[in-house]
Amino acid sequence: MQEEYNYDNNYYDQGIGGFHKASLPYIHENFDKYIGQNRLGKILDFGCGNGFHSAYLKSKCRNLHGVDFSEAIKKNEAQKNYKELFFYDLGGKVELPENYYDLLFSIEVIEHVKDYRKFLANANTALKSGGQIFLTTTTYFWSIFILLVFYRRKISFKNLYHFFRGWTGSEKYKTLFVLEFWDFFTGHYHGFSKNQLKKGFKENGFVIEAIKFLPIQSVVIVDNLKHHLTVPYTGKHKFFVRSGAMLLYIIGNTINYVCKIAGLYSPNILVVARKK
Repeated sequence: MQEEYNYDNNYYDQGIGGFHKASLPYIHENFDKYIGQNRLGKILDFGCGNGFHSAYLKSKCRNLHGVDFSEAIKKNEAQKNYKELFFYDLGGKVELPENYYDLLFSIEVIEHVKDYRKFLANANTALKSGGQIFLTTTTYFWSIFILLVFYRRKISFKNLYHFFRGWTGSEKYKTLFVLEFWDFFTGHYHGFSKNQLKKGFKENGFVIEAIKFLPIQSVVIVDNLKHHLTVPYTGKHKFFVRSGAMLLYIIGNTINYVCKIAGLYSPNILVVARKK
């Protein structure tokens, strides 16, 4: 069985594949879109980590609190942005102010919590009636692309069978597949589908206001090819190198576009929901 994952400052600063930094404009743009520009009263950073979003959140409210299982925030200067900090397993028993917060902000946290239904129940309890939760998490389908590209030698037919069972709807096999690559997925228990999240939120007293994919990272990484297009190669066989780079760039972007439109691949899901 997997061991407890070390969510230290190094983990939060680097993220997986630079996701944390890449996600900032997407997260903040959607927050402004769905939550609005008006300053709120009380926000709880629900899984605050080392305070990665704390400066932004502080500008959005009069009173910012944070809660996390990891104590990385204690060794980070971002702790000054929080009026109060709590330390709990968000999928277990927590002692947070009840019916207190106007909004809960939770970015890439729920997949790290073993009991995600308890996580949602705790979130509901902390919110005022009519309060909102703004949450992102990783998709289940994302995992197979990453593994096939970076971890393919570790994949067995048994793993692929587990993945397929999970993809066809089995929550048990979704969790089993993700846990088989515990270290690679940086301590994930889950990978979610939209329907799974819709059901979980509904069962725990929420009404979903928006749910959509966030294609923050591409299926095919084409950025490295831009160098050959903006700074043309001048060495031997330059025609073939330039032509090849252009062709791969076009093919890569086409694959990314088709996957995005068809919903075949997206690493993240955004959920905005309101407490009944």
